Amino acid sequence: MQDDDTFDDRLFFGPMGPLVPVEFESTETGEPFLKCSSCTLLFSEMEQATCFIEKVMRSGECIVEVALCSDCLSNGRCDWSDESIESLEMHNLEHPLIPSGLGHCAGCQIEANIWTDDVTYVGIIEKTVGLLGPPALICTDCLEQIESVLSEETRREMDEFADSVLPGVNAEGVPSSSLFVL
Repeated sequence: MQDDDTFDDRLFFGPMGPLVPVEFESTETGEPFLKCSSCTLLFSEMEQATCFIEKVMRSGECIVEVALCSDCLSNGRCDWSDESIESLEMHNLEHPLIPSGLGHCAGCQIEANIWTDDVTYVGIIEKTVGLLGPPALICTDCLEQIESVLSEETRREMDEFADSVLPGVNAEGVPSSSLFVL
């Protein structure tokens, strides 16, 4: 990705399907994500391949990126405490997240810039359709606020899952994955 002050509207047609913005390509390879970061199965070989992509940006640099299939995303959510599920539901009722693209935080609705701000953004890619719905961006402050309502047990489970998928990610001081809370 380049710092050009706009979102590139180039689209590619590749193994993951049509109409996937370049912001959801792998920063590491410059290509579409081809496999799940957790189970390593190829998306092209999955019957119903939905890819959940998350990138954590710090001052315009992608410090974490992950692509998870729907099974692995669900498995990462399975071990949440009842307390965390209830707290997150209550938080979302009081402070609803409204994904509206990559220009504003889904939490506080403040304008954000992936090239200068500390943000996390996610998108859902389906292999035959491409990008499903608007992507979501969430600022670090809002993500940390959401994380604060989760139990210590759930945060530990999320950290363990993140470390199994991306070893060393916790050393970067990255808040819990927005894939689990958006």
